[in-house]
Amino acid sequence: MNTLSIALLHCAPKHKQHAHNLEMLLSLCEKAGKQGAQLVIAPEMCLSGYSFENREDICPFTDTIDGPTIRSLREIARQHDFYLCVGIAEREETTDLFYNTALTIDPQGEIVGRYRKINAEMRWACPGNPYEDNTFATPWGRVGVLICSDSYHSLMPRITALRGADLLLIPANWPPMGLRPEEIWQVRARENGVHVAACNRTGQDLTMDCSQATSAVFQANGNSLFCSTSQDSEMFLIEIPLDTTNQLNSDLRQDMQQKRRKLKGAHDCCLNLSAIQDLTSFLQLPGPENLPITLHVPGNGNHPCHRLQQEGAEALQANGLHVLPCSSYCATDIEQLTQIALARQLHIVLKTTEPEDTFILIQPDRDAPITRFPADKNNHTLWFHDLKQARIAMADPAILEHPEPVLAAAKNGCDLIICPTTTISEEDMLFAGARTIEQTGIAVCGQNYGGIWMPPQGHARRQETRCLPDSSTAIVFDTRLTRSKRFQDRVDFPTLFKGILLL
Repeated sequence: MNTLSIALLHCAPKHKQHAHNLEMLLSLCEKAGKQGAQLVIAPEMCLSGYSFENREDICPFTDTIDGPTIRSLREIARQHDFYLCVGIAEREETTDLFYNTALTIDPQGEIVGRYRKINAEMRWACPGNPYEDNTFATPWGRVGVLICSDSYHSLMPRITALRGADLLLIPANWPPMGLRPEEIWQVRARENGVHVAACNRTGQDLTMDCSQATSAVFQANGNSLFCSTSQDSEMFLIEIPLDTTNQLNSDLRQDMQQKRRKLKGAHDCCLNLSAIQDLTSFLQLPGPENLPITLHVPGNGNHPCHRLQQEGAEALQANGLHVLPCSSYCATDIEQLTQIALARQLHIVLKTTEPEDTFILIQPDRDAPITRFPADKNNHTLWFHDLKQARIAMADPAILEHPEPVLAAAKNGCDLIICPTTTISEEDMLFAGARTIEQTGIAVCGQNYGGIWMPPQGHARRQETRCLPDSSTAIVFDTRLTRSKRFQDRVDFPTLFKGILLL
């Protein structure tokens, strides 16, 4: 099998010790070259270290594109005939602006890519230009570059894939602080159909302990090729499969881009809400209040109605939201559920396959207790409704493959996306957890499993609650947590939607 040999320089830069770090980097490059690496990736800011107070603090450790440091890196790439992607603190001579930059040097020693981090350090760095192309051509296909937390924001990897990249390189300085970057990188690979190679650092920085930080490589289908840590500097060599023409396979990327053509309502992800501190009044949202949410997973072939009918009165909190999986609910089932909703003052969400796929919302309203929403045959539609405490949306789990409609829903004030389905897969759960980054909660309920995922707070990992077969799981969702949202809007939206007809 044809392969592309990638070296991850999982090294331990020392803070403000530029000469030492350069020597270490060149030594690891030498090792990678001797072992036949064709593409070498070094961590974010691996020559300077990471944590700096201001421009004056970092200035002595910046490098210019034409300076001696970059010349030595160009020489090592030329000497060993590989591509080298390396993270530096760049000083632009014409403006004296500082950037967190990833340079890519080709085997001829020429600079073929310069990507400046967009989600840049606030104390000293100028953000990069989102409209600059962050991809470059190689003999194996087009390759893109993002730096560390830029890969956290879903639209940046998406745009990189739309620019034609079949491999995404991520120089990182990402300590294990609740968030697990390898989970995010895996989703970025799968949702875009691109390979992802992320090179993290190890060791102790001025303020961060990265000794357990992870470097990883994922195939375009999200399968892991490599995921490891090392407390000492290490060179990891990984082989990425190529197709019979010695190219990175682009089939999954093209398939995912075709699926995007069926999305509806995704353009609102470009809305700029940066000046809005509280969405409640701006979007005239209900609440915010505590919303009790309960998932009911039947399991063992039981009918979904039975789980709700068997719950004791104390479990059926008034004004609570109860989610049932997708099933063939008959008219009698709907009538029984309606009576429970009216008697206990509940809201019930489900999806029925009879007589055709339809989302059903049952509310404690005697005049109009049932609202029906036709399920899109392509499963790419979100249906919105305002409860007393929250704005919710209903959709098929297939919508979670794509960040754009979920982000658009969040910018329209959605607190929770509910996905009733028949069977939940591991991929559904992976996407559900990752979509909370778009600043909305996700609840998925199947006949075999269920889960509720809440948006992460700060650098903490998202809150996750699972529901096993033949059981019910309840949480109390405080919708105040989803009314003040921060979005990364330094995004090339024209490229995101260029040539895409949203039918």
